[in-house]
Amino acid sequence: MEQKYGYVLRRLREEKGYSLRQVSNGILSTSFLSKFERGESNISLSHFIKIIERMNISLDEFIFAANEYKPSELDRLMADIATAYQRNNTSKLTLIKNKEYEKWEEYGLNAYLCNSIMAEAKLLDLQKKEIEKKKREYLANYLFNIELWGNYELVIYANSLTIFPPSTVIALSKEVVKKTSMYKLVHKNFLQTLAILINTTIVCLENNLLNDALYFILTLENMHMAENLFYERTLLLFLKGIYEIKKGNIPEGESLCRKAIDTMYTIGSEDLAISHEEYVNEMIQLKKEESVIIDSTI
Repeated sequence: MEQKYGYVLRRLREEKGYSLRQVSNGILSTSFLSKFERGESNISLSHFIKIIERMNISLDEFIFAANEYKPSELDRLMADIATAYQRNNTSKLTLIKNKEYEKWEEYGLNAYLCNSIMAEAKLLDLQKKEIEKKKREYLANYLFNIELWGNYELVIYANSLTIFPPSTVIALSKEVVKKTSMYKLVHKNFLQTLAILINTTIVCLENNLLNDALYFILTLENMHMAENLFYERTLLLFLKGIYEIKKGNIPEGESLCRKAIDTMYTIGSEDLAISHEEYVNEMIQLKKEESVIIDSTI
């Protein structure tokens, strides 16, 4: 392990008021840990993790401290892409796309090409253009071939989901359900998975793929969202209502949607509530018109 990790460990240990003996007892000798803290020796990863866990420090927290409390490279990349997209800064997105592509050419690491495609997807979305089929297929193949999805794969997919046709979105999102189970207790991965499955449900409903929509609704229900996830729980309730409306159960669906909208008003999200209210009214009107057309042809 890098020498600086020993220095960081010592600083965090002293800040928390632990002695060398308290931290090392039963894991490794006090003298050996002291040498590691001074940068004079290395310790195994398993010992290192046991030590920081004893101090109630997560690996993410330690890495953040070791990085001088600065975001990771991936976090900085995503923040730059998000800011450029929100500000309609196509020049910045083009720069990010090109830089990541150059890294891929230099190092040959697939992740850099995926990053470039993701940035380009955001750029083309602003320009109302479609990404090249070969790039879309490259990204899909990369994701399909990963056996265990971590935070990186979830981030890449979540930010590129709109470039795929509904059939690919459904297939990839089912991969999310299967291939993220090992990391489901990692909170940021759990939140990213929720966002992906909610957006997938929206794609299914918008394309009238109701059986697939039901699959993802039931999957989301089985994820047992915590009470503090107000937005996600409310949005799921709303989507269940839209599903029922599209199935022809208008009174039941409208009731679910109204409950979700009332919650949005209650928590002060008035603009969100109004937009969802307009959407559900539109869906109900469309369904009633469909019923009239069907009745007139019988």
